[in-house]
Amino acid sequence: MTRAVRAGMDFISALDRGSLGGLARLCATGATWWVDTGPDRRGGDPQLSPHGSGRFPLHGVMRMDDKLALMRRLGPTAFPTGCRQIPRRVVAGDDTCVIEVEGHGVHASGVEYANRYGFVFDVDATGAIVAVREYLDTVHAQQVVGGGVPVPRSSLDHPAAGDAPDPGDPPPAVATALASRLSATPSSPTGPVTRTATCGSSTSGPTASARSGSTATPCTSPT
Repeated sequence: MTRAVRAGMDFISALDRGSLGGLARLCATGATWWVDTGPDRRGGDPQLSPHGSGRFPLHGVMRMDDKLALMRRLGPTAFPTGCRQIPRRVVAGDDTCVIEVEGHGVHASGVEYANRYGFVFDVDATGAIVAVREYLDTVHAQQVVGGGVPVPRSSLDHPAAGDAPDPGDPPPAVATALASRLSATPSSPTGPVTRTATCGSSTSGPTASARSGSTATPCTSPT
């Protein structure tokens, strides 16, 4: 078991038990926790993200200390009996790992919550977690936790001036180049034309499972 997998599995186990102190002990000073906000990319806590919508107080990127403090305040109210976190699969690396997790609980409203997550953990040389990235079904979360209120898109469609770019936004240079290519219109040729189809291949960066020493490991529910 690599140091990233050990830290990630301990994190999920502490989350399953509702041990916020256990989560804090696994993290390095200055660690962050980012949670996908779905269409509302600039949601999050309004005090920590002044340009966000504030619709999803636990979402967006937050310092771990701030995140745990907010969870301590909101968690017992949202899920009085807790919310199970069951790891199902691990993609392992030395400094980074990905853990697929199933979440089960009953919201304070009485509605059943059953979500799936992809947790990405980055650790330092000592095995302390420096960054957590969490992906989930934001529509289901909104239906249960948000009472079915539609997800606002204003912060995505009309970002406030000076707002920091979202991690999911393409770099401006890439977006501009892509727009230029799509808008370019070739001149119409004259005379007969022989069309030749040329096929190319596209490449992408290595995934976590393709890194040296990476493996896929099935997991069972923590006890």
